[in-house]
Amino acid sequence: MTNTLHESRYGHSAQRPCPDWCTECEHNLGPDGAFYHRGPAHTVTIYTDNAQAFIPMTVRPEYFEKLPEDRGPEHDPPDLEAPLVRLEAASGVEGSLTPEAARDLAQALIDATDIIAGRRRPLAEP
Repeated sequence: MTNTLHESRYGHSAQRPCPDWCTECEHNLGPDGAFYHRGPAHTVTIYTDNAQAFIPMTVRPEYFEKLPEDRGPEHDPPDLEAPLVRLEAASGVEGSLTPEAARDLAQALIDATDIIAGRRRPLAEP
């Protein structure tokens, strides 16, 4: 017979399912009962000035889901208590963005691409 209290704290249940986008889930990597959800990876090639080479960068959703008692201001900033967009480059550069910051970065990349392609003119700097 399985221990339902153990499963509800340390395993997936109706109360703690994986997000729909989760393709890789690891358990108990930090505080007891934490889940580390990772979504599908999208890899792009970037050029680094330091290495003077093209390297892969992986972009994917992630969520370090902790139990309620392991959340809050005494643990991590609120932005880290929700799903994030993770960036990891082969050079060891890595970081996370909130969904809002990821959208801002995506729009900045689109804007820069449109300027290069001549589809729009750069805005004047303030």
